[in-house]
Parts: sequence; C-alpha cells; structure tokens
Amino acid sequence: MQPLTLINGSATRTLASSDRGFNFGQGVSTRIKVVAGKAQLWRFHMQALQQGCAALGFPINAVDKLVKRDLGILPKADLSLRVTLTAGVGSNSAATPVEYQPTRVLQIEPYNFVEPPVEGVDLWLCETPLSIHPRLAGIKHLNRLEQVLARSEWRDPHIREGVMFDTQGYVIGATASNIFWVQSGQVYTPDLSQAGVAGVMRAALLERAGQLGIEVHSVRARLADLEAADELFVTNAFDGVMAVKACAQKQYAVGSGTLTQKLRTELAQVLYD
Repeated sequence: MQPLTLINGSATRTLASSDRGFNFGQGVSTRIKVVAGKAQLWRFHMQALQQGCAALGFPINAVDKLVKRDLGILPKADLSLRVTLTAGVGSNSAATPVEYQPTRVLQIEPYNFVEPPVEGVDLWLCETPLSIHPRLAGIKHLNRLEQVLARSEWRDPHIREGVMFDTQGYVIGATASNIFWVQSGQVYTPDLSQAGVAGVMRAALLERAGQLGIEVHSVRARLADLEAADELFVTNAFDGVMAVKACAQKQYAVGSGTLTQKLRTELAQVLYD
C-alpha cells in the first residue's frame, strides 16, 4: 500500500495552522508496529495516549474507539502506524479552549522491519541533557527537540542509540528508547518521575517481569551505575529488547543465558495480548 495520512478520519495531508499541536506542542503521539496487519502492544499504546492527553489538559474519552474508527481494517502487511492527538484548533492564547475539539492524525506507511543484531548494539553517551520537568515526565508529548539534538551528535552507523542524562547528571534513557541494566542478577531502570518518556515497551516489560516474579528497581542512577552493570539493554516499540554489547569503554554480556535474552523471549510471547 501507499503511505496514507488520515486527519480526523479524512484522507488529507492538510493540518490547520492554528492547531495547538503545531503552535504549542500540546499533543501526544505514539508509533505502533504492525506485523501482517496485527498491531503490537495496542493496549499499552492506547493507555499512553489516554494518559498523555489528560496530563496535557485535553482529556479524550475512549481513545481506543476513536482510533479504531478512523483506522478501519488494516491490510495484512507490515506497517508503521503513528497516532498523534492534539488539543485541536484554537486561538494564539496559551489557554486551552474550554470547548476544545481534539485533532486526530494517523500516519500509515509500509515498513521493512529488521531484527536487532543478536550480538548486541553499541551506545553513544550524549552531551545534550534532558530538562527536568515533573509535570511532563513520562509523557511522549510533541516537543522532542532535546532528543533530536542528541541524535545529531553521532553519524556512525554502527552506533544504534545514545544514552541521555538529565541536567543533574542522572541517567534517564536513550534518544528513542528506555534503558535497563542487570547487576548481580537484579534488574534496574531509571526513575522517570522527573524527566524522560515512559515508553510502551518499557510498560510491557515491567508488567511481564512482575508476572514472572522479577522485580525491576526504579532508581536514580549515574553513568558509574551503568559502568558497574553486567548487562545493559534498551527497549522500544519497534526493536523490542535490544541487548547492548558496548557503551563507551564498557563491554556487556550478551546472548543465551543472560537475563536480557530471557526477558526478550518472554516479551515476544505477549506482544498481541
């Protein structure tokens, strides 16, 4: 199929210049991996959208139903589906209109998915910091400039992702992924109460780990904590769980027998729950 954009259910590429997502970044988005017509982690994506809209001041009831109504029936193909919701058309005032009409944008395009390398990936240490903002922490809102600037720091195709820190030097995540590490059999992930994006694959991993009796510790960590880890991995909705083989000068365990591999296998079984 050809790439398709739907705005409020209509096949158009025209967005009003007064849309609050365009003018103020008042909106949220999520990118869904669709394999042979089946959307992965649908429940987590819809929850993230619903919670994000409410946090940004334009609650939407039944996001799931709205998106499904616009989307219709997906072809049995591999697709990238980006869903963006904004507070809709409004004035130039910062105040959210009392009677707002949210804008729904669906971008659908064919996609060739490539499995992450089994030998693991390399990470960059980004210099661009993430701002501390508790009210926006965890939300995938439309202002991603810090991640964009961080991603521009490297061009080496062998480096898959970049670790990002907040302005106080605490590990938050990667430019488009969440971070986990294993030390002495314990699993850790950064505390995202002050900054960062709580991704859907992260949410699925936390849920599945809990079902398996694996505790994941949410902590405020610095680079030294990553350097002391035995295993390191990153997660996102398109790549799943990606083992990290190296970050800066540190080498990590990868492959069979690692806790990273166990979690990757477990998550593969619940992608369509």
